[in-house]
Amino acid sequence: MNPSLPRQTRPGPAPRPPQDWNRILARDVLRRSLRGGSDFLREEATAASLGIGRTVLRQIFSRLAGAGLIEHVPRRGWRVRPFQERDMLAYLEVRELMELKALDLARRHLVPADLQRILALNRTRPGRGAPAVDSELHPYLVHKSGNRFIQEFIGSHGAYYTTLFYYATRGARAVGLMARHHVDILRRLLRRDWDGAAALLSRHIRAQAPLLRRMMDRLARLPLEDWPDLAP
Repeated sequence: MNPSLPRQTRPGPAPRPPQDWNRILARDVLRRSLRGGSDFLREEATAASLGIGRTVLRQIFSRLAGAGLIEHVPRRGWRVRPFQERDMLAYLEVRELMELKALDLARRHLVPADLQRILALNRTRPGRGAPAVDSELHPYLVHKSGNRFIQEFIGSHGAYYTTLFYYATRGARAVGLMARHHVDILRRLLRRDWDGAAALLSRHIRAQAPLLRRMMDRLARLPLEDWPDLAP
């Protein structure tokens, strides 16, 4: 036997592919929320079950808290925010009032080039590719209003529902509908038709409730393991 030849060894187990823990946890949290759960997620137990460090877990929980999906309760852990339809309807009612006021205040500060750029982000016609809806119109109007109380309300209460509405409008039909709404609003703004833009904005916000209800109905008919990927 030639001692210079390497000894044959059994191959070790294949390394596990890296896990996107942010996506995995977000999917789990959003499922719990949509099922109406207000579970507490303990850092130590969750980190141990996933085999990750608590520092990494805390960073993920902080991002989910920023999305409005969980909140930190001192000495108790992280609580999942349960979905309740009455809260969603109440939020949309106040949001409509806030955004209409934001539009009124923003009139003098809207930049046509900005509106044209946002308009180009929306695709409604099949010949231009899959429908696409932008995520800038509403934050732009709120920012241009210059009213910090409107900005704080939308910033502190809007993250959770924005996340839910995003998933409620993932289908091509819903995306196309929301994109058409945005296009119509932006065209009215470019024409300085403030009353027309306000009426369309109001209709657009109110249309989000039935979209979310339809998503909830679809999910309710599926076993939990068949739910689509809901991670932000």
